[in-house]
Amino acid sequence: MARVFGAEAACSIEHCLRTLHQLEANGYGWWAKDRLCIGTGAFPLGSFFNHSCSANVGRLQKCERGQPPRFEYYALADIEPGAPANVFYTRPDQVTSQRQATLLRSYNFKCDCWRCTSSGSSEEMSRENSFLTAILCSDENCLGVVVYSNECGQTVCSSCGVVS
Repeated sequence: MARVFGAEAACSIEHCLRTLHQLEANGYGWWAKDRLCIGTGAFPLGSFFNHSCSANVGRLQKCERGQPPRFEYYALADIEPGAPANVFYTRPDQVTSQRQATLLRSYNFKCDCWRCTSSGSSEEMSRENSFLTAILCSDENCLGVVVYSNECGQTVCSSCGVVS
């Protein structure tokens, strides 16, 4: 490091690695329309949300000319006072094993929400189907999460932008 930055390095290798890990763990991907992640950014409000595969908060990425990129957060369902507000760190449409593998590989934890601890009973499968039907975009090729936008008073897909 010292050779690259001169005699007095701005930071140690350990500090750089710790900072990169914090960005990876707390940053959000910025997604192009074709579901390609084109970058990662630190969005301070977003770093306060924990994960749940049964998240009750969705986000819309906003990029307007002359404004810095930002995320807006919307409740996906009623949130009781004192209940945690959680977002998805993985795609909600994936099966449990895929979600768990992504969470372990990328964030070093195992989720224990009701979707991940389900025994597969018919009642739990019905709850799962109702949950996914309520939050996933109706375009079967999209798989984005639908959130209610106060701006337009309608639901908007966080991935393809379809308003319904």
